[in-house]
Amino acid sequence: MSDRIYDSRYVYGFCTWHDSIHKAGNTGPQKMVVNGRQIESVGLPCCPFCGSMLMELAHKKAFFDGAVEHDKTHPGYLAYCEWGQGKCFPNFDVSIAVYNKETGNSFTKDSFGFGKKEDEE
Repeated sequence: MSDRIYDSRYVYGFCTWHDSIHKAGNTGPQKMVVNGRQIESVGLPCCPFCGSMLMELAHKKAFFDGAVEHDKTHPGYLAYCEWGQGKCFPNFDVSIAVYNKETGNSFTKDSFGFGKKEDEE
């Protein structure tokens, strides 16, 4: 039996990238002053393409359980999430446009439930 512990975290960015923590980039060492002392951090996980900061979940299942639930009221969302794994786009508009072009669909942010909310109009 191995003494290694598998890190199952699943991360997603402010861009549209999401994937295993093992595929994340790193901001690299950062120098900073803390309590008057200069220190160097080891860096933070980020999108490997654009450097966007990441949020994390305990595992991939947690991410896709949310997508499955959202897909119940917004059909097509789960397939979009599966397609988008490992892909970085600056925002949902661009991501959905590329998805539609590659798959022949015609989804919008509204059809996925990400348009303006009633109180924002």
